[in-house]
Amino acid sequence: MKVYKEGEKIQKGIGIGNILVLEEFVEPKKETGKAEEQLTVFDNAINKAKANIEFDIKNNAEKLGSTIEIIEAHLQMIQDPEYKDQIVSKIKELSYTAEYSVFEVSNEFAAVFESMDSDYFRERAQDIKSIGISIIDIIRDKKSVDISHIEEDTIIVAEELLPSQAVLLNKRFIKGIAVVKAGKTSHTAIVAKTLAIPMLSRIPSEFIDEKYSGKKGIVDVDSNTLILNADRETLKKYTVLKEKEEEKKKFYNKFRGKESLTKDGKKINISSNISLPNNVEQVIENDSDGIGLFRSEFLYMDRNSAPTIKEQVESYSKVLKKMGDKPVIIRTMDIGGDKQIDYINIPAEENPFLGFRAIRYCLKEKNMLKNQFSALLEASVHGNLHIMIPMISTVNEILEVKAIFEEVKEELRELNIPFKKDIPFGIMIEVPSACIMSDELAKEVDFFSIGTNDLIQYTLACDRMNESVSYLYNYDDEAVLRLVKMTIENGHKNGIWVGMCGDMANQENLVPILIEMGIDELSVTPSNVLPTRYIVSITNSNK
Repeated sequence: MKVYKEGEKIQKGIGIGNILVLEEFVEPKKETGKAEEQLTVFDNAINKAKANIEFDIKNNAEKLGSTIEIIEAHLQMIQDPEYKDQIVSKIKELSYTAEYSVFEVSNEFAAVFESMDSDYFRERAQDIKSIGISIIDIIRDKKSVDISHIEEDTIIVAEELLPSQAVLLNKRFIKGIAVVKAGKTSHTAIVAKTLAIPMLSRIPSEFIDEKYSGKKGIVDVDSNTLILNADRETLKKYTVLKEKEEEKKKFYNKFRGKESLTKDGKKINISSNISLPNNVEQVIENDSDGIGLFRSEFLYMDRNSAPTIKEQVESYSKVLKKMGDKPVIIRTMDIGGDKQIDYINIPAEENPFLGFRAIRYCLKEKNMLKNQFSALLEASVHGNLHIMIPMISTVNEILEVKAIFEEVKEELRELNIPFKKDIPFGIMIEVPSACIMSDELAKEVDFFSIGTNDLIQYTLACDRMNESVSYLYNYDDEAVLRLVKMTIENGHKNGIWVGMCGDMANQENLVPILIEMGIDELSVTPSNVLPTRYIVSITNSNK
């Protein structure tokens, strides 16, 4: 039995199943060939890769669910003319073989992403490599393991799980994932979280050994543990733990369809955070009271240009229609910081989290904000839309944003484009100055939503991505809790409701404290809706 207890948590839970060790990709050698022949090989391979992706989008949409956007992003990447032109150039000018040219160019493109400050874009390098590997596998006529057709309880162990593989995971049979490489913002991690598949990362390479395939494996994310070739006693122990976990899920299911009420009868809305339109399926599946945060900036990512107004209207309308009368809070794009976008060309900054990001960028580039407002207003007729502005630091900023919003409304009236008149308009409270000025800001908006992820790092002057100071990043820090309490009280004094969409809302031990402070809404990951509803039900709002 081989055990590792220091994995990085990606998605919580316990998984038990037969181990499947995925074969590591073998890098092609630097070889040359006849250019004309190799160009034909490349053209055939890239066309087949493109056809495979298009087939998945057309025929496997239901199976792919909310992960289909990742496949669509891969299609855009594989159609990038610059990517194809550089591969052709290496074949023609350097006489490299098709597979080596694909490998080289894919790595060059990936290196650009890996050099970026943003964790999100560093993770996108893996998508580029994934596309390159899929093309090379076609050139090699390699029949890789089709993980979409696994029909037994399985623990996948791999150096890395490519995004193109991750989107094909069947959550019915894939019980756990353990990989050497995968960050918390990687597409593989996003898929694991979306499908609620227990996942660990940062395991040692020595665990990637074919001799463990077919043996029993265990992924216990709560204790950061991976076990290969588990013995009977260990399997028995974890089977009991897994049964208890399933019993807990069944218990939480009793709260499906019930109102989110405290023990003394106060209503607390338990909403969900989403990043992509198809995530709405998980929101509905987990019986959320609404969407407390739709991160609209993800519509702008993994593409070569900003989404058109029409594309945005379609995305927002899809979510609004699915949610019916339930509130859907769509945040205007929060780019910059850890979410850099190539075609927007925000200059490199020494500290992007304190720089030109979110509403600061949008107030400078007003056309992009106006386009998004136009799309939101046009989509508003399809549901219960709420609009939220991120990174507000001053009263003047919100006044300027509201003026632009009214200007867009007038333009739509002149074009006879219908929209809802009284759309609730709120802001994220994620900057200490906004907490301090929340009494004045509350006079200008309809609601607050506290974004604790940034609020904590700004309050405690610690970069949440920096391991050296991560010990300072605490959800229950007293300074942070005081700012949260101040914001809630000032919101209520001015007659507006106050929610929370940051990760603090997911911390079960803090939910009673937030309820005592007077929080009106908690927006959590979809899988955490029912557990949070349970905690609400056993909590008194006045204690």
